[in-house]
Amino acid sequence: MTESVNNNYQPKRTFYALQALIEAVGDYHFIDAYQEDETGYIYELGTSDGTVTHLAAWLPIDGNDGTTRIVNYPSNIPSDMAIRIEGESPTGTLIPTPAYNGGNISLTLSTKPIIVSLDGSCPPVGTPCSDGDPNTLNDAHDGNCNCIGTCPAPGMSCDDGNPDTFDDTYNDDCFCLGRPVGDGCEFIVNGTFDG
Repeated sequence: MTESVNNNYQPKRTFYALQALIEAVGDYHFIDAYQEDETGYIYELGTSDGTVTHLAAWLPIDGNDGTTRIVNYPSNIPSDMAIRIEGESPTGTLIPTPAYNGGNISLTLSTKPIIVSLDGSCPPVGTPCSDGDPNTLNDAHDGNCNCIGTCPAPGMSCDDGNPDTFDDTYNDDCFCLGRPVGDGCEFIVNGTFDG
C-alpha cells in the first residue's frame, strides 16, 4: 500500500484509509450487512456477542461523483461520534454526529465511507489500550471511553534514557529519573566551578 521507489515509497490513500478504519473500530468486527443497495451500503460492526457498536456506511457510486444521500438507520440509541474516511490521514476526519430522530440515525452518505460509533459502545472495563503516556503501566479502558494507565510504584527500576544517569527509578509523580553519574566534583577545576 505504498507508492513506488520513484515516489519514495509514500503511503497510498488506501493505506491511510485502512489505518483510519482500524483506529475507529479497534477490536470490533463485522456482524451483519444491514443494507447493500443503490441507496447505500451500511454494515454493522460490534462485539463477539452480536452487540452493534459501530456502523460503516457509504454510497456505492463512482468515487468522483459528489452525490450525497440521507439514509435512516433504525436504532434505539443515538450515535456519539462519526468520522469520514478520506484516505488523507491515519485517523480520518471527525464529522458532525448524525441526527437522531424518532428512533432513527440519519446518515449522510457519500462515496467517502463514514464510521459511526453508537452511544454506549465504549470498550469494556479492563480492555487493554494505550493512554499515550510512556510512563504508565497496565493501560486499560475504564468503561467510560477513557484509557487510563497506572503509575509504577515509586522506586521501581526504569531507564530514563539519559546515559549520564544511573540507578533510574520512578518517583511519586510517575516520572523516571536517574542520579547523575559521578559526584559533581568533575566540574570543579583548580578550585573553580567549570560546568
